[in-house]
Amino acid sequence: TVSVLYWLNVIRFMAGDELPSFYYQRDSDGRYRATHATVGPWSPKLQHGGPPCALLGRALEAEAAKAGLPFVARITFAFFRPVKVAARLEVEPRIVRAGTKIVHLEADLFGTVVPKSKDAAPPADAAKQSNSARVHLMRATAVASRAAPVATLPDPPKELHLSPPKPADSVATFEDLKLVGYGASMDFRLVKAVDDYLGNGPTESWSKVLVGLVDGDGKPLSPLERTLAFVDSAGGFSNYIPMDEYSFVNTDTTVHLLRPMKGEWCCMRAR
Repeated sequence: TVSVLYWLNVIRFMAGDELPSFYYQRDSDGRYRATHATVGPWSPKLQHGGPPCALLGRALEAEAAKAGLPFVARITFAFFRPVKVAARLEVEPRIVRAGTKIVHLEADLFGTVVPKSKDAAPPADAAKQSNSARVHLMRATAVASRAAPVATLPDPPKELHLSPPKPADSVATFEDLKLVGYGASMDFRLVKAVDDYLGNGPTESWSKVLVGLVDGDGKPLSPLERTLAFVDSAGGFSNYIPMDEYSFVNTDTTVHLLRPMKGEWCCMRAR
C-alpha cells in the first residue's frame, strides 16, 4: 500500500510545485542533490531507479571517452540500497583495466543524509557521524570499446525497424504517475500491448526524457543517459501479476548496446 505521506506529496505537486528542469543539482563540493523530479511511485522519500542509473552512466561515459574508447557496450547496475531523495550523492568512477580495444570501468554511488534544517547544530563528533552515515548505494560496471564505421550490412529483420511513435499510433501511458516527479519528467507512449493500457504480457513503449540530468551541465542528455533513465521502468510496463497486490525490486539491471544510439526517443519491448 502507498503511504499517506506519499499522497500528501502528490497533492503538494498538484497544488502548484513546478517540475524542476533537471534531476540533480551539483554542489560546490562535487556532491549531487536530488530534486523532486527524481521521486518514484513507491514513496516520496525514494528516487526512481532511472535517474541514479543515468547519473552513474554519465560518469562512466566520461571515463570511457578519456580512455579513447567512447562506446559503452555493456553496463550493469547493482542496487544495494534504496536511493533517498534527501541523500547527498557522491559518484566515484574508475578505470579497472584499459586496453587498446576495450576498457573495463566501475562507478560507485554513495549517499549521506543531511539534516533537514540548515540551522541545526552539528553533533559533538560531526566528522565521525558524517563518515558513518555515508552509505554505499549502487555500483555500476561497464565495458567500453572503440566505435567506427563498417561496410554496409544486410537490412535487419522487419520487426527490428523502429521509429518514434506518432500521436495517432500511440497512447500516453502512466498518466497517474505524472502526478509525481519522475513520471512528470517523462513522456511515455504505448505502441503495442495485450489490452488498451498496460498488459499482462509483451508491451512496446517509447519514452522521452523531458528534463536535464544535472543543473549547469549546459548540454542535453546523451542517448545513453536517456536510455538509462528509462530502463528501470520495464517491470511497470509489462507485468504478469497485479502490481497493487505484489511488489518487488530489481536486484540488478543490465543494458547491452549493439551500436551507438541517436535521437531523443527510446523504445522498450518488455515481457
